[in-house]
Amino acid sequence: MATLKLNSVTALTEDSGQVAVNLGGGSTAPSSPSNGDMYYDQSKGLLKVWNGTRWKVVQILKELPGSGSGIGHEIKHVYTGGADYVMHIFHTSGFFTLNATTTCDVLLVGGGGSGGPSIGNNDTGKGGGGGGGVQFRAGYSLPAGDYEIGVGRGGQTPLNDRGYENYNNFSFHTATGGSTTWHAVSDSSYYSDSSTNPNSGIIANGGGGGGGTDNDFGPKKGGSGGGAGARSTSYTSGAASELRTYTGWTKYGNAGGNSDGSGNYGGAGGGGAGGAGGNHGTSGNESTSSGNADGGYGGIGVDMTSYFGTEVGDRGFFAGGGGGGSYYGSAFASTSKVALGGKGGGGNGVWTREQGSFDYNNPTLDNKSFKIDGMDGTGGGGGGSGEGRSDVSMHGAHNGNGGSGIAIVRYAL
Repeated sequence: MATLKLNSVTALTEDSGQVAVNLGGGSTAPSSPSNGDMYYDQSKGLLKVWNGTRWKVVQILKELPGSGSGIGHEIKHVYTGGADYVMHIFHTSGFFTLNATTTCDVLLVGGGGSGGPSIGNNDTGKGGGGGGGVQFRAGYSLPAGDYEIGVGRGGQTPLNDRGYENYNNFSFHTATGGSTTWHAVSDSSYYSDSSTNPNSGIIANGGGGGGGTDNDFGPKKGGSGGGAGARSTSYTSGAASELRTYTGWTKYGNAGGNSDGSGNYGGAGGGGAGGAGGNHGTSGNESTSSGNADGGYGGIGVDMTSYFGTEVGDRGFFAGGGGGGSYYGSAFASTSKVALGGKGGGGNGVWTREQGSFDYNNPTLDNKSFKIDGMDGTGGGGGGSGEGRSDVSMHGAHNGNGGSGIAIVRYAL
């Protein structure tokens, strides 16, 4: 049976039925606890319960050194590496304030790039979007003050749900994700090259958009690069990662995968923060046959579980690449598979059948769009598009949007 170890119990009034309970305190936890025992760690200002394995924090009762503002700010507790931490999580732009110099771990993730869009009956898969760039600094001694955080949104093409009417449509393009930024409010030159403040001007670039087909447009550079679309002789290679180097920070980003410049193949996967995007035919059923061609897998994101646990990002991973689009002449079968996005919020590639054989009475049979958007709060890239319809105006296949970025500040309790 669990016990509540009390230092004292005092009745406030004779008739109110209220009591004041003193749980005691100190820096040493009770020995030989039973499951459910409660203990107040006075030295740290933490109320804890024994869960059978460890003293788990159930409430923080002290004034924290940091605070955040903005509608997208939340506070979470995480237990990693045998210690308790507070996380300030920014899903949208806001401000982080410290009232004293504090050792922190700071994670910045840019928004993911969109998957490559399609136009009509072009018989190819398009490239997956690259994951957002990641900038990370551990053991960062941050001075007291205000810090402005800008969280990048995911890349989104203007007509991602309908496709495009013709090749002259100026909106027919891919979209790079927005950058996530960090700077000290006290530094007026934070993003200029003349800034010497080591706490300012940090940029995690958004992920690059996935490539198209027939040389319409190539994959774009970004935090991680977009994957190449098929049958584009000028753009067979995935785009490179583009991230600035900052003293004390570690950057994560990789290139998108490659596709083929001549045949009716699948698109390549977008790069992820933890690994490059797969070349065409490396995901789904792994078919590299022209006319029945799978897309490439999205690159894996970076694993940050040892710092931030599994309740943020995609189970603790961030900035996975989007899967490449697949193109098939045959119908989707029970054994068919879409090209998967990378762990870290990457969207899956779109699977589509040759539009000349398309069952227009059952369009979902021949157009598979399973979780094609990058996951918000991860910086995951969007999935690349596939075949569209040329006989109906404005009816290309879907392509995935990039997921929004995130910023997290962690410090010990």
